[in-house]
Amino acid sequence: MDELVRLWDFWQNVIVGHALQVLTLTVGVAIGSLSPIVRGVLGALSSRRKDRAVNEQALAELEALSGALGEITERLDATEQLLKAQADVRRILSSPPSPELRSQVNTPH
Repeated sequence: MDELVRLWDFWQNVIVGHALQVLTLTVGVAIGSLSPIVRGVLGALSSRRKDRAVNEQALAELEALSGALGEITERLDATEQLLKAQADVRRILSSPPSPELRSQVNTPH
């Protein structure tokens, strides 16, 4: 009989101990879910997924803009070279020939 009492006391302690742990955990979760800090952390975790999608979209747009800017830069460089060549041609055509150049050119008299 003494063994049955000890066994009953053992299981009673185990059940009560686990019940208190479950109750403590339940109360902790309930209080934690109402806490602004916990809600903030959970909100931050859920917004990370949204931010990742937005960041990937922004990165794709940035890469497209970078490519377009590279093409525009190449076109601008080519345009500057053409304008410089045209300015050189105009300068050469508008300036009178040097005496050395006149002596080298054979023109009919």
